[in-house]
Amino acid sequence: MGALFDLLSVFSVNFILFSFAWIFCTTWARVSWVDVFWAASIGMWSLEHLRFWESSFSFTKPITLLSLLYLMWSLRLSSHLCQRLLSHREKEDLRYEKIKNKAQEKWRKTSFFIFMMNALLVTLLVLPQRLLLWSDSSQIQPTLILGILISLVSILGEGVADKQLKNFLSNKKNIGKTCQQGLWRYSRHPNYFFEWSFWVGISVILIHYPRGYLALLCPLTMYIFLTQFTGIKISEEGSALRRSDFQPYKEKTSAFFLLPPKN
Repeated sequence: MGALFDLLSVFSVNFILFSFAWIFCTTWARVSWVDVFWAASIGMWSLEHLRFWESSFSFTKPITLLSLLYLMWSLRLSSHLCQRLLSHREKEDLRYEKIKNKAQEKWRKTSFFIFMMNALLVTLLVLPQRLLLWSDSSQIQPTLILGILISLVSILGEGVADKQLKNFLSNKKNIGKTCQQGLWRYSRHPNYFFEWSFWVGISVILIHYPRGYLALLCPLTMYIFLTQFTGIKISEEGSALRRSDFQPYKEKTSAFFLLPPKN
């Protein structure tokens, strides 16, 4: 009962934060900023968890290591998304533009639902940190080290994929073309793959801790979101319309996992 109340408290805070974010984005900015808010809010919870342990801060404590890992992920992703939105000025992300056009006059209500879904997602993604807080464990398990390594490689991989795409798009010769270089040769969405594998690493960290199996909800939920909702499905609909070379690329390249291209 205490754990459930704690999660409800976390969601309540997220509900308030994302309600203010919704007002800000729909009144003065773009709805695309919801992506920045959700990445940054996870970092906010990580700082809270580090503050909770400030009286006995130690790099040998699982909650400290996990919170620092979360914070590293949050800073990289939120800064990348923020930079991308600022570079596009007034242009809405194609995913949200598509949803906006479909909703039409009901757009504000639809966008509120999007923000609340992100509030719920953040609550779920900080669950592994709450699990360690509830267990009050100070024991370093072998899977914790393995999970940290998986997540660190994932942060690096996602950063490399984003950088490769940015460099490709910055070249005016590539306007209207599909990036097929570097990691993008092996997956149509290597950034999404590494985003998902980060949460795989988080679930590995929790394996040997009490109720750690609940952390599996993180990679499962992220996989569904990235492949079925706001990720691959919507972004590729736009790519097919804007890039003449996308269809051949789609036929030979894995949608999600890093695999050798088909001949």
